[in-house]
Amino acid sequence: MFSNKKISYFVFLSIAISWSSIALIKLLGLSYGSFWFTVITAFLFMCAPAYATFLVKKVLYREPLSDYGLQFKVFDYRWIIHSAIGTVLFLFLTLGAVYLFGNILHISAFGFVDFSEEGLHKAMQKIAGDKDVSTESLPHPLLLLLLGTAGGVASGALINLPFTFGEEFGWRGLLHKETQHLGFINSSLLIGIIWGFWHAPIILMGHNYNISSYAGVFMMILFCISISFPMAYVRVKSKNVLGPSMLHGMLNGSANVLNLYIHDGSLLFNGPAGVAGILIIVILTVFIFLFDKAFVKEYTNISENLETDE
Repeated sequence: MFSNKKISYFVFLSIAISWSSIALIKLLGLSYGSFWFTVITAFLFMCAPAYATFLVKKVLYREPLSDYGLQFKVFDYRWIIHSAIGTVLFLFLTLGAVYLFGNILHISAFGFVDFSEEGLHKAMQKIAGDKDVSTESLPHPLLLLLLGTAGGVASGALINLPFTFGEEFGWRGLLHKETQHLGFINSSLLIGIIWGFWHAPIILMGHNYNISSYAGVFMMILFCISISFPMAYVRVKSKNVLGPSMLHGMLNGSANVLNLYIHDGSLLFNGPAGVAGILIIVILTVFIFLFDKAFVKEYTNISENLETDE
């Protein structure tokens, strides 16, 4: 599949473990979102890239895991703050994109943004299903957006970390190191394609887009390609695989807050992992190319021992 055997072994093992977990879910007849579905996907599906990385690096090649960014002594912690700011900016700009395409341009696929109390109640009632909900004791919708986003970012960085590390030790650990020689663009593109395709079975179960369609798989691949650029940037700048792992957790923990303010339309278009979110990520990535040209130019020349660089 690839000239680099480590990449070939890793991709095979990651897909084999993850997709087997989905087969197990199907065999057990578990419904999407159920307790055991969540347990299996969290510990088997999401963590499969980390298991695969361990098997390739330690079992097959008997090499240290620190080569892939797993060091606790070297970590630029400032990038936790930078990642948090970037996540909040991404979510707010995504809301702005939906407002532009939905509220102003009236493109139905994007739905519309509503910050009213009535809209908040409608969204919460939809999430609650048959249960009655009250928004009387909640703060103003805009304040709730700020609090919800901040809480989601903070909790996501910590609570989600074991599971997002389970992914990122593969994507921004092994794959980052083994494809770095290809350059910032080609490495990010390759990682994004593999990462997006790896999601296919769970996307077809309705994850992220609430539809069982190959359109969701295609959109997930596009999203993973786009987000791979800022993820690689954080990986290098933080000098540790925990950097993108925490960013990944922040995104996962806070993205659902937008569901309270975006109504109708399709998640393929108005979700953080849809067209709106991808457009914002592309814009943010352009800023990397414009304002950190040295990073892009020198990407392939970054020390092989990245984690011990000063």
